[in-house]
Amino acid sequence: MNSNGLTNEEVIKNRQEYGKNVFSKKKQDSFFKLLMETFADPIIKILLIALGIKIIFLIKDFDWYETVGIVIAILVASLISSIDIVKLSSGDRVPADGVLLTGKLALDESMMNGESKEAYKRIGDILYMNTVVYSGEGFMEVRSVGDKTYYGMMISELQDKNTDSPLKIRLTKLANDISKIGYICSILAALSYLFYMIVIRNNFNGVSIISTISNGRILFGYILNALTLGVSIIVVSVPEGLPMMITLVLSSNMRRMLKNNVLVRKLVGIETAGNINILFTDKTGTLTNGMLDVIGFLDGAGNDIDYNESHLKDMFHMGLVINNESTYDNELGKIIGGNITDRVLLRVLGEYGHNY
Repeated sequence: MNSNGLTNEEVIKNRQEYGKNVFSKKKQDSFFKLLMETFADPIIKILLIALGIKIIFLIKDFDWYETVGIVIAILVASLISSIDIVKLSSGDRVPADGVLLTGKLALDESMMNGESKEAYKRIGDILYMNTVVYSGEGFMEVRSVGDKTYYGMMISELQDKNTDSPLKIRLTKLANDISKIGYICSILAALSYLFYMIVIRNNFNGVSIISTISNGRILFGYILNALTLGVSIIVVSVPEGLPMMITLVLSSNMRRMLKNNVLVRKLVGIETAGNINILFTDKTGTLTNGMLDVIGFLDGAGNDIDYNESHLKDMFHMGLVINNESTYDNELGKIIGGNITDRVLLRVLGEYGHNY
């Protein structure tokens, strides 16, 4: 084995034989292509239509001020959509999906994955819409907006039409089967009634049977009674209200669970919950509030300390303020920046009567 590595000739030979040791990159859309895609936006289309109308009337009225204004509006909207670089800092909410170009950020992604711990993002990492910047500063290049973002796709899935529960599907099938049997029985009952009234009551006498059939008034009465009998059987046997009854029961259970602070978004969840033996779930943020809270103070020996009566109160206050990256924004009226621990510690000061 050669400890000096490969020669230039061997490197070229290996590259030709095995290829380069790099990941293939997806071809990026050109600026011109991105610019053309922006013209598919409904707002841009409206502006283009307005521009066309203004150009037509421009020949007659020479109102070029508003026409130039529309042109500028189209260019600005198109260019901003094509080159959309966003500056992010502590407390900002990420407006779209994109890639971090510069800087380093700590983000709150709890609304996306249920994790309360901050996620650290470096250059090249993906940032998701509606996540919040804990700390740091950087520039992001927007890649997806609106429904095309990860958050947008989640919202779209949540708005999908609710599917019927397995129980409701089975009961609907059962109701259809019972209905078919009911229709068959009603037809047989109607025919049996006519056979009895026309044939059996006439003792199978052909002359009497023909006489009954020939009498339109009597025959019409028999047919009417037969139809009434058949319809009565259908009404009694067909359980149209069975699926509806299941929906009402599930809705009632949903309201009862809501009174116990359990929100079930889909009715099918009620039925599913009734069949659960073991519930597997992740940790913080999914079944809890996803928020830290201070419940007390301990000394070095692990003993509880009464904060208001402790001689260390001022030291606590100073420590919570100085060792903290979050700040209180007077205009917004809330704590911004820092990580989740910083913000909860700063909030404690207000709860204990200190000025932020």
